[in-house]
Amino acid sequence: MSSSSSVQSFSFTMVLPKGVFDNIANHLSLKDLGSLSLTEKYCNGKVNEILKEMVPDPTKVRAIYDRVAHAVGKETALQIPMIIFFQIADQIDRDTVTFANSLHSVARGGKEFSSASEACAWLTNPANQEQLQRVKVLDLSGKSIQYLPPEISRLRCLKALHIFDNKIRTLPPELGQLSELEFLHVQNNPLEALPSALSQLSLRKIDLRNTTFAQYPAILGALKDCEIVTDESFPAARGPLKAAVAYFFEK
Repeated sequence: MSSSSSVQSFSFTMVLPKGVFDNIANHLSLKDLGSLSLTEKYCNGKVNEILKEMVPDPTKVRAIYDRVAHAVGKETALQIPMIIFFQIADQIDRDTVTFANSLHSVARGGKEFSSASEACAWLTNPANQEQLQRVKVLDLSGKSIQYLPPEISRLRCLKALHIFDNKIRTLPPELGQLSELEFLHVQNNPLEALPSALSQLSLRKIDLRNTTFAQYPAILGALKDCEIVTDESFPAARGPLKAAVAYFFEK
């Protein structure tokens, strides 16, 4: 997020008069939210002024949408109720701060970040890229994270990623840019899918114990020479050949 105003926009329920937010959430889709002027159809002038004061620049709304769409998918982001949308956006902000602060202790040290905008600015600052590329191991385990930010792609020399014991359902496609990644520990997460981008990596080990896959992920058939750790609750494998064939047909 690019400013504190975009962070404040997630607290609509604390700002709007009782009942008004529910009316907005029931009638205003995310698509309409992309153009703040459309709120005039559902809100009185005073509420519309509040919304514009909180997010004065429509490009900031677009930035919020893009971040949520990256995490949950474009179609889902357009369909979910507005109140849920902003709850997800708020969670993404918190997870981004957690992610950056964990890197802080590894790559930089010093004072922790208190906002997502500050964290993103540090993560994307060209002056900090050399520090980020020194990170070989990142431990985000047990931090109640739900979403990994796309800025994880900045860790080009990362070899081991520990994100077990969290609340992660999907992994970002940017993991495919971590060409040095060898160990991926995602056990004890409500994980439901794996990005096809994992096929670009030379993983040596991936731990998928205690996850919630409904069926055996076809992408695993494309991971050569990788130790795949599962448990008895994991969906049965279709065999290396069948899994590989399924992966290429599903691409």
